[in-house]
Amino acid sequence: MTTSGGGMLVTDEAVFAERVRYLSTQARRPTVHYEHTEIGYNYRLSNVLAALGLAQLERLDGMIGRRRALRAVYAGMFGDTAGVRIFQRAGDADDNCWLTAVLVDPRVTGWTAEDLRQALDEADVEARPLWKPMHMQPVFSGARSILDGAAEELFATGLALPSGSSLDPDQISVVTAAIGSFLGRRS
Repeated sequence: MTTSGGGMLVTDEAVFAERVRYLSTQARRPTVHYEHTEIGYNYRLSNVLAALGLAQLERLDGMIGRRRALRAVYAGMFGDTAGVRIFQRAGDADDNCWLTAVLVDPRVTGWTAEDLRQALDEADVEARPLWKPMHMQPVFSGARSILDGAAEELFATGLALPSGSSLDPDQISVVTAAIGSFLGRRS
């Protein structure tokens, strides 16, 4: 679910809730003037956006169900393709499936995640590489980092597929037809 901006935190610990409220209101001290002894943030959720979030919360189970079903469709499509696996598939029981991505081992498949992305693009289906690692972003090029190669590998081999709960059956058919066509040409 999304509320455009802001967010929600659920806790049953009063001390934690009070700390979060304090930080989310710019860590402003309770004085008549603005005074800050800590860095806080303006993470308050407006009433309008909170109403949007509540409306989505009422249909959250259905949204997750549609995403989970779509992930299962993708898993079925790639199930017999050696060298391709659904990212985080093992964690589906506790996953909200907000994003479904495939990881492609080109040494096994003979094609890359980028090859699949380009084929989807030709069919007017948007897919994106998994996130570019922070240490590879120009703005953080000089920042200290601890690396083991995992982030780079996910970026190189991962492709996020259309995963939204608002995709209608016709849109899903376009996506699955494009994937099926690509896999058919590559087998």
